Amino acid sequence: MSLRLILLCVVFYISPTAVAKDFLDFSELDQRLPRIRDLGVTPQSLALLTQHDIAVLQTSPQTFSTQENPFVPNEKIQLTHAFTVIHAPLANVRQQLLDFNNYSNTMPHIRESKVRKQNTHNWIAEYELSFKMPLVTVRPNVTVQHSLTESGDLLESVIDGDMDYSIARWELVPITPGSTLVVQTAWADVSSVSWIMSLVFAVQPELETLSPITAAALTLQSLRQDIEQTYLYRYKHVSSIVWKTAPYQSVLTQHFGSSIQVLEQLTKKGTISLISPLKVSQQGQQRVLLQQIQTFARVKGNLESHKPTYTQIQQYAKGIKAIKKISAINEQDLEHQSHWQLGFDFSIFSMGIEFDVAGQWDTAKSQFDFYSPKGDFLHLAGRWQWFATTDEQTMVMFSSSHDIDPEAGMILKAIRQIPFNQMFSGLFIGHQLVRGQVEMLSAKH
Repeated sequence: MSLRLILLCVVFYISPTAVAKDFLDFSELDQRLPRIRDLGVTPQSLALLTQHDIAVLQTSPQTFSTQENPFVPNEKIQLTHAFTVIHAPLANVRQQLLDFNNYSNTMPHIRESKVRKQNTHNWIAEYELSFKMPLVTVRPNVTVQHSLTESGDLLESVIDGDMDYSIARWELVPITPGSTLVVQTAWADVSSVSWIMSLVFAVQPELETLSPITAAALTLQSLRQDIEQTYLYRYKHVSSIVWKTAPYQSVLTQHFGSSIQVLEQLTKKGTISLISPLKVSQQGQQRVLLQQIQTFARVKGNLESHKPTYTQIQQYAKGIKAIKKISAINEQDLEHQSHWQLGFDFSIFSMGIEFDVAGQWDTAKSQFDFYSPKGDFLHLAGRWQWFATTDEQTMVMFSSSHDIDPEAGMILKAIRQIPFNQMFSGLFIGHQLVRGQVEMLSAKH
């Protein structure tokens, strides 16, 4: 799953000279791997969007190179761009990133790390990793070269081990004296890690698409928490599965103005997710730790042309593959109640999720807020939202904060035991639903 954690070894404080003969030449990789400026947004705009969140943008597949290139296969690849603001001076961020040998103490999926060779501007390090998924644990070993460019970026590539290809560029941009924008652009051939991964991805291609997103988010979250020394709240799961009042305002973010403009620009490039920090939600004496995950994509056609389709929630099961069935529908004015069944196949196991939905539309019917009074989620608050873009297209968002019920089925219990399970399941479900709706709206348009 979180295979991009191997790509965290970065430095940005000196300009490189010639590459030593026993290190690979990364000059072609430097020319072809995009930089932040290639996304059409400024570092300040990205910093505005990620003051507290982590943003992960996955672009459409593209041909990386038409020439023979030792770092990527000669085929289309899908780059992942991850951004966040770390509230610390650039020098502090740099110092933490330089501590290669102690990554096993700070990164959740790194068991051991060791620098084997280095000169002034190049490093070769070996990593032993462990990734726990439902019913499967994968433990690859890789060797990575890290090399500084003349611009001060750091390029990385797997050069040996259990993965065929993995590349990354890291950029650090000072935003204020006390804050730094961290940018990672990366791609990896995750399916090459093991035959189990290849089998799972063959049956569930969406998981191969989403694993780099989860990996990038986990990498930046771990880095930020370690540098900022932010610790999780102590909490316990509450006994009741029913919110006393609808929890939308306390756990879901509303976007306005400048943040919408940045999201509109980024969704021209691909699908973007925003991962918020874990947050305590409390009603009375009940407290639960939740993490909001938001997914955005765009579809051709203006908002009004899509409204007759997306407001028919009972039709979602016909147009969105991840939704197996929507039943027990009860609608009155702007209120909606129903029972949802989601289903996912992973070759070696299948996962089903069932839950009730109680929600309400806004008066313009461009936003639907809901929560789950009972089902496989101990707590679930969600939001569908549709935005009109300036180029007469429509941006679709699905947002949720959830906590799996400890009494749910065996697979869900296994997922609940995975570190950062709210991030993993939130990203997976969010992308499935948003991409499914984009396909549904495109088919009707």
